[in-house]
Amino acid sequence: MDNNVTMNHRNSHVFITLLLVFMTSLFFVDWHGGVMHTGGGAILRQIGSGLVNIDLRASVLLTALHASLETAIYALISVSTATVFGLILGVLASGLMIKNQSVVVAFRGFLGWFRAVHELVWAWLFVAAVGFNPLGAIIALTIAYAGDLGKIYADFLIEVDQRKINALKASGASQLECLLYGYFPSAFPDMMSYTVYRLECAIRSTTVLSFVGLGGLGSYVILTVQDLAYEQMWVYVICLILMVIGMNRLGDLFQQQMMLGVSKRRRALVVLLLSIIGSWIYIIFVDQATIQELLKYSNADYVKVFFGRLFGLDSTQPAFFDWTMWQEAGRLSLETIVMSVVALGLAVIPLFIWLILGSWHIFAQMRGEHSWMGQLIYGLQRGLFLVTRSVPELLWAIILVFIVKPGTLPGAVALALHNFGVLGHLTIQLIKNMDQRALNHLQTNGADNKLIFVYGILPQLIPQFLNYILFRWEHIIRASMIVGFVGAGGLGQAFRLAMSYQNYSEVMLYIMCYILLVYVTDILSKYARDYIRVRGRAE
Repeated sequence: MDNNVTMNHRNSHVFITLLLVFMTSLFFVDWHGGVMHTGGGAILRQIGSGLVNIDLRASVLLTALHASLETAIYALISVSTATVFGLILGVLASGLMIKNQSVVVAFRGFLGWFRAVHELVWAWLFVAAVGFNPLGAIIALTIAYAGDLGKIYADFLIEVDQRKINALKASGASQLECLLYGYFPSAFPDMMSYTVYRLECAIRSTTVLSFVGLGGLGSYVILTVQDLAYEQMWVYVICLILMVIGMNRLGDLFQQQMMLGVSKRRRALVVLLLSIIGSWIYIIFVDQATIQELLKYSNADYVKVFFGRLFGLDSTQPAFFDWTMWQEAGRLSLETIVMSVVALGLAVIPLFIWLILGSWHIFAQMRGEHSWMGQLIYGLQRGLFLVTRSVPELLWAIILVFIVKPGTLPGAVALALHNFGVLGHLTIQLIKNMDQRALNHLQTNGADNKLIFVYGILPQLIPQFLNYILFRWEHIIRASMIVGFVGAGGLGQAFRLAMSYQNYSEVMLYIMCYILLVYVTDILSKYARDYIRVRGRAE
């Protein structure tokens, strides 16, 4: 069978399967009694009114500026530290320096474990173990990001073209020299690009960690929502959006400088180093957070007691040895899966409709076919994607639980809003990077816009679009835990209640279920992506 035909069939199989799973999951959502709770409509109007009557007093703006600075500092310290550890772990997990495959598998397992647990879960565990300390939250963020960066770095190193490496080996280079002069230079552009992207993500993650007491923009968004001060809430939300835009632009500028010669590369690295040093000075002298405070003797006792209770050493029958608790955890796990699938569907279906209706306008703008309608649609699309992806899932959930009845639905909608923006942004990049030769050929042969879309745009977009959907499902499963913290159901809500009542063996049970869910989702997602990739399998 022709490769393209086989690929189209497999794309259709995966797409139809995802659609059927989404439709089935809707039957598990509690729709009885309506969606919005009493007063939800009034709160929604108040939120809209808050945007119109936004509070722009100097005191509020100064507070927002200070909170933005804190957010950037926490994000920069976390990602820079995670980059160092991620690079070390990534090299070890790549197998380039270690020949013992058991050791390599162990390092890849560590990375998988670090990235499987959401940074907010890590932070909550740190707070429970040693009390609140900004360094504890930063370490939690560092652990999660080191796992993610390490895995990606390992993949980039493994995928390096072996011709250059073989040439180095033929000239007598050692494995370390091959790493320094072959693997690193080849993988560096991709590694740098992904690290810069994760710095943008860290801005959002830092706002999420405000939920356990870390300062920054997130703490003010939470406080203003709880106080129903929506006029001020919008100030902090807009600052968050502007920070994401700014970090994106700074990241692009940094990458450009790194590729423009030795002098500009040196200047960019000096600016980065000074920014990191300045951030540490702020943490130590302004936040007064020190490693000695974190590692003091009394904290060691707290950690010992906490982990003892986490593993059930203080109980005759820990929760993870109780079959009834496992049944309840299984029900909550199913609820979490339903939430993730509904969220994915709510994000993808509107996006796919937009893809059908709006992708031609983006392509027309790229070709220089400017029209006021096309420019308006393109601008609105990019603005909508930017706003929805800039606000983390947890902050969306905090707002939505005031409007929508508690349960899986507000969590699913919160996850959908954020991932709609992320997938939309990625789809625009896909359209921009399309091979225009096929489209030009169709246009030259008299095809109208509809035919160009069906036979030119869709065949190029759908395979990678499905890959992005599957990748985002992995992320949604991880994030579904945290939206439950604010009453959105699933394992997250049970985890928070167990933490509040200090039922730590129960906490361990929910963490075990959570990690199992993440690993199963990763396996299913990888299987589906491999199924789509017909090249090499059908040949």
